[in-house]
Amino acid sequence: MIKDITLGQYFPGNSMVHRLDPRYKIIISGIFIAMLFIGDHVICLEIGAVFVAMALILSSIPLKMIVKSIKPIIPLLLFTSLFNIFFISGGMPIFEWKFIKITDAAVHTTFFMFVRIILLIAGTSLLTYTTSPIALTDAIERLIIQEGTSLVYPLSAMGAHVSDCPNHTVGRVTPFETRGYVALAGTFGYELDVTKIPQEDREMIPEQVAMYHKYNDLVREGDYYRIASYSRNHMFDCYGVVRKDKEEALFTYVQVMNRPNYHSRRIFFKGLDPEKLYQIEGEEGTYTGDVLMKAGYLVQNLWGDYKARLIHVVKA
Repeated sequence: MIKDITLGQYFPGNSMVHRLDPRYKIIISGIFIAMLFIGDHVICLEIGAVFVAMALILSSIPLKMIVKSIKPIIPLLLFTSLFNIFFISGGMPIFEWKFIKITDAAVHTTFFMFVRIILLIAGTSLLTYTTSPIALTDAIERLIIQEGTSLVYPLSAMGAHVSDCPNHTVGRVTPFETRGYVALAGTFGYELDVTKIPQEDREMIPEQVAMYHKYNDLVREGDYYRIASYSRNHMFDCYGVVRKDKEEALFTYVQVMNRPNYHSRRIFFKGLDPEKLYQIEGEEGTYTGDVLMKAGYLVQNLWGDYKARLIHVVKA
């Protein structure tokens, strides 16, 4: 039943797993998934099962919660397992009757698929059960979260929402515009009550939705490049996506902390075609990709903390 599906819900608690930084949980989950689907030996399944069991114990999540998250998918798993066991060819036959033939390769593949999916759902359920969605939606925290997550997942797989302010977990007040720019690096959405936000912010929503539609294909299908890391320099963050044909790019610059008497910051773009001519949307003049990547582009200092700017680069 739909009401019995618990995947994605948050189970409040104060366990070691609950308190673990969401960035680490996402990275660990990525490694866990990679191990399950890349490894082709039963030991990988055993390690996965031990990992899930330990995480379950440390998180104090009731076992029935995991069972409820797995239960809705069991009929589909059984159907696909039966389909695979009868139609996968290759290997040594272990059962034959008229037109029905079951091989050891079919049994092996079906078993691995069944156990992998069960462990996948159980493991990822523990991530959602122990991580408050709000902990993942503060724009400044997301800068670090998205950097770590991008090591494993593409931007199209990341949920990125504009959340309420002050943020429920850190009390930070980030401009609505900045929250929108940061949330653009993923599956853009809103996680707030629009009737309770300031009128000025509410009026920006149509602009942000239009921005999402303008850049969505580029963000989801382009190549992702890290340019500067706030987790390392503690001042600003910068990243970009470049279209496959190198004719368009979108770079996001987030000034986390402002500095006195600071005029501009030089950003060295990545992923552009060195020979092509580019233009910055809204500005005059053209630059070769080589110039933008090696000489850099000067970003004027933004007034205040937690300010951001989108830099849209198009072929001239």
